[in-house]
Amino acid sequence: MIEVTSANRYRFTHALVRDAIYDDLSSSRRSSLHRQVADAIEVVNADALEDHLPALAHHWARVTTPGNAAKAVDYATRAGDRSLLQLAHDEAAAYYRQALELRDAAGQSPDRQSCVLTISLGEAQRRAGQPAHRATLLEAGQLARQLDDSYLLTRAALANRRGLFSQVGAVDQERVAALEDALQAVGPADSPDRARLLAALASELHFTYDERRVELGREALAVARRLGDRSTLAEALEAMWWLASRNPSGVEERSAIAGEFVEVARQIGDPVGEFHAGFVSFLTSSEQGNMAGADEGLADCLRIAEEVGQPVLRWRATYLRAHRACADGRLDEMERWAEEALRLGEAAGQPDAAAFSDVFYVRILQGRADEAVEIARPLAEQFGDAEVHPAGLAWAYAEAGRAEEARALVARMRGAGFGGLRRHYLWAGTLACLSRACARLGDASPAEELYDLLSPYHSTIVVGQSCWLGPLAYDLGLLATTLGRHDDADAHFAEAVATYARIGVRGALAHTYLEWARMLLIRGGPGDAERAQGLLGRAVTTARELGLGNIERQAAMLLGRSSP
Repeated sequence: MIEVTSANRYRFTHALVRDAIYDDLSSSRRSSLHRQVADAIEVVNADALEDHLPALAHHWARVTTPGNAAKAVDYATRAGDRSLLQLAHDEAAAYYRQALELRDAAGQSPDRQSCVLTISLGEAQRRAGQPAHRATLLEAGQLARQLDDSYLLTRAALANRRGLFSQVGAVDQERVAALEDALQAVGPADSPDRARLLAALASELHFTYDERRVELGREALAVARRLGDRSTLAEALEAMWWLASRNPSGVEERSAIAGEFVEVARQIGDPVGEFHAGFVSFLTSSEQGNMAGADEGLADCLRIAEEVGQPVLRWRATYLRAHRACADGRLDEMERWAEEALRLGEAAGQPDAAAFSDVFYVRILQGRADEAVEIARPLAEQFGDAEVHPAGLAWAYAEAGRAEEARALVARMRGAGFGGLRRHYLWAGTLACLSRACARLGDASPAEELYDLLSPYHSTIVVGQSCWLGPLAYDLGLLATTLGRHDDADAHFAEAVATYARIGVRGALAHTYLEWARMLLIRGGPGDAERAQGLLGRAVTTARELGLGNIERQAAMLLGRSSP
């Protein structure tokens, strides 16, 4: 029934035997035995108690005699702290929850210790990818307000964020209120807490579309620079990267911020900070066409996500893989990573996980427009305030031949003018999708407005977090064709192809060859037919290599028609 496993160590040969004996004991006897075991562990391992915290937390939690609650809570808390350091986030959350339950069972009123424990629980839950962390940390903030404790109020507010805005297209008003309260509590003097709160609030307000968010971000950066604190500076730089001019021309500012962020994060040596730096470095490099830099940032994100074991970081690194595959035109692989990212995001309780799964884009490029509509419609309904999703749906409608629905959606988004669309980080992607919809519809009026709006940014590469839309010159070529400005379209398509060649990717290169050739056949100038045939041949070859059967068929059909 009992076997010896090593010197002075024994175990039951079967758990059922152990459980049967344990269940036969009276509650007082159980408590007494747990107390004896706990006392023995403390005596025998007095010089190495940290290694035995799980066992001590287990046994002291089951000692029911009066006066032992404080010791039980202490061991559970220390076991939670130890698990958090070992990146065992779920275990840490369980221990902190146990400590809180022990306090409640002992009839202890909410106080500073319970607030600290609630914050620790929320932090562990967040790292473990448990959605409950939001409510836990909001509760901690409310308790900190009741205690009039500005330090804990700040800690609870700052712990309750994922490193960027809480949800695509939305503002979490409760988190904003918590940050506002903490800012008021810390006061106007320069401090690391004030800078970090300003940066966090600026991030949370990303989709409010007013200038206050930018002012907050710049103030956070200014305070961090005056303080000379690198950890604070890193958080301010990250916030400012997202807030830097969201016109495509702002890429130079974002590049400078990203470069400094990477340098500062490496100096600090905090792996989570390095992940965020690698993340913005990837996006900046991708929109600059520096794919080697993007690959370096992606490698850092993938490595750190595995090392620290935080589900949210794994999710974000995975949808970057979809982005990178998209740039290369590896659509099957993009789809696989997008679906994996969706699974990870939902498992980690991310409310906008679906917004980062751009399978509808894959379906459009594959020529499966009806499927793209079915995927894009719920995204447009759920994340409409982000604007890129309704624009994507309009594009899908247009590609599916549902012109009336596409035109209605474009008109709704146009409102008083496309220039009124909000300048969040998805602005360029929104306009690219609208341009493709209008070009497919052949609608000159919205196409002309979009063309005038985008022309200054012809050299831009359009990227999202999880998707690579490619050179804006391609969209300008489509719009110019729609407007009958064929010479301009010729120049734009040439620039788009040159961009693909320069950066060494083939995301929508086959589509560019096809649309360029189509324009040349419409223009019908001297030598245009011959040039079109050459482009169509390249379109066929590229589409075949990338598995784009619809583009291959369209190009082959046009090639047959244009042959002498």
